Amino acid sequence: MNNKMIKNKKSQEEMVGFVLIIVLVAVIAVVFLGISLRKPSQTNAESENILAFISAVSEVTTECQISKNHLSVGELVSACEKSRPCDGGKPACSVLSDTLEEIMSKAYVVEMGSFRTFYNLTLSYIPENRPLIEPIISGSCKGSKIYNDKLFDLSFSDSKIKMRLEVCYEGE
Repeated sequence: MNNKMIKNKKSQEEMVGFVLIIVLVAVIAVVFLGISLRKPSQTNAESENILAFISAVSEVTTECQISKNHLSVGELVSACEKSRPCDGGKPACSVLSDTLEEIMSKAYVVEMGSFRTFYNLTLSYIPENRPLIEPIISGSCKGSKIYNDKLFDLSFSDSKIKMRLEVCYEGE
């Protein structure tokens, strides 16, 4: 009988040890889960940066003047949609395209050694997705794209135009 009690005690001790190990592993798993959920997603942060960038771009003053007022990129989108020329006679769409190409080439450098491998800036009508100007593209994307959009409501028109910037980063 003494032998039987010793075996029961050992069994109970082993079960208690096993339960303690399982509880310890569960606590560690919950801690790691909590830490990983607190970290902001890199993709979401980059998407927000892209939105901030294209919002800022829409406020950039361009060389296009209409009635002696320099137009912002956002105003130039509307002038382009209406096929209006700038005061010097140059088409608004041409100035818009040149301005956006210059901004993108300076802000999003895509070359050997750069952490950005691709960008594609488009302006298109919603919902038909017809381009307002030719897309401004540089590089090639081998991974997933991160993007964001900005809508332009055109006054006195039923049209809406979407500016979309897609970017690929090294290692994405």
